[in-house]
Amino acid sequence: MWVADDNVFMVHLAKKYKALTVALEHRFYGKSQPMPDWTVESLRVLAMRQAVDDVTTFQDHLVQSRNLVAAKWINFGGSFPGQLATYTKLFYPD
Repeated sequence: MWVADDNVFMVHLAKKYKALTVALEHRFYGKSQPMPDWTVESLRVLAMRQAVDDVTTFQDHLVQSRNLVAAKWINFGGSFPGQLATYTKLFYPD
């Protein structure tokens, strides 16, 4: 999903600096259903560390598929997405 909502401050910055903005749907939300059910066993893959790894896997995919090797990445968000951005920086500082 491409982020294009003009009410989001980061979108204004992206336009100003000619940056690309993208959004990643969190596992178990929307169409991102990695398991066939919501049993306790299935929900074991609904954890912060796996969500952080999803972010980096998504980033790696975009780097390779869109030749963004030299691109700088900024993760941002408010509330839980902000926490996810913080943990991503903590676990993957580069």
